[in-house]
Amino acid sequence: MSIDISEQQLSELGRRRGRTRWVAVAAVVAVMAVMAVGGSRMSRGPRFIPAITVVNPTPYSLQVDVQAPGERSHLGLGGIRLESTREFLEVMDQGPQWVFLFSYAGHEGGQLTASRDQLQRDGWRVTVPDQVAERFRDAGLARSIY
Repeated sequence: MSIDISEQQLSELGRRRGRTRWVAVAAVVAVMAVMAVGGSRMSRGPRFIPAITVVNPTPYSLQVDVQAPGERSHLGLGGIRLESTREFLEVMDQGPQWVFLFSYAGHEGGQLTASRDQLQRDGWRVTVPDQVAERFRDAGLARSIY
């Protein structure tokens, strides 16, 4: 038994296969593009603020931490010496509201809450409130040596 196929039919069959391949390749490329864009958005890590400056006018060397309001965990920025200024680099963005926590020798000294907008207006510069030193003084804590 033989099958008779004309050259015209073979040519038409080849064109259809070519179109089918092109559509398949275009579909694969489109799916990959959507996955790349969506995947990159999903895989982004947290935002970081390039630098935050903390001014410590108190006679206490402090530990400075930051957190978002209502969070149980906090990010330790580091220590700052008495009566000094320190710049903390690459600080994870805490969101629209930031809470700065100040401690000394294992004692909590208080906190300062500021909006991201306010921090931006202030050039990402925070001054330790006077109440922090008052709290340590009232607790009978001696001032820092350095």
